[in-house]
Amino acid sequence: MYPLFESLALVNGFVQNPSWHQKRFLKSYNAYYGAKPSYDLLDHVFLQREHRKGVFKLRISYNEVGTKVEIQNYQLKPIRSLKMLDGDKLDYHLKYQDRNSLNELFKLRDTSDDILIVRNGLITDSSYSNIVFYDGTAWYTPDSPLLEGTARARLIKEGKIVETKIGVEDLKKYTSFKLINALRDFDKIGQGKVSDIS
Repeated sequence: MYPLFESLALVNGFVQNPSWHQKRFLKSYNAYYGAKPSYDLLDHVFLQREHRKGVFKLRISYNEVGTKVEIQNYQLKPIRSLKMLDGDKLDYHLKYQDRNSLNELFKLRDTSDDILIVRNGLITDSSYSNIVFYDGTAWYTPDSPLLEGTARARLIKEGKIVETKIGVEDLKKYTSFKLINALRDFDKIGQGKVSDIS
């Protein structure tokens, strides 16, 4: 049983932004187990020759004593439309393997590509990603995410996005959005229109 996991981008044989994932791993492990781990997140990652060219999703599941490593081909899916759904009862502050509640919400997306989860009137995340909004000048991300993503944290520190309170009524301030995570590169992914959020 591995209750928690990390998803990392593996590009042409190189793990992307490993220090950010290690930092969250340490924080999550301590929150879940109340202790420091006896191992590092990447301790048992061994790449095969076929993983040295292309883009892969490196999934590292972990428990109190060790990890399970899986490497899969990754293809970026364009996400243009979102359906807002109530997630007041959701708790996903750690990257849990158990995503049943998120998956149940995702089933309610109708014809939209993904969902946009609202808690107590505040915008949080999509099913697998943090969200950023563009107002014509700068990019902003909600200060109330379900999960504090590694890409989100890094982009805030780099000054590429700004954390702010975003309620449902604030969406009219923005023109477009992007969904970001470790595998959805902020500088390369396309934008969706806020008008396509229903």
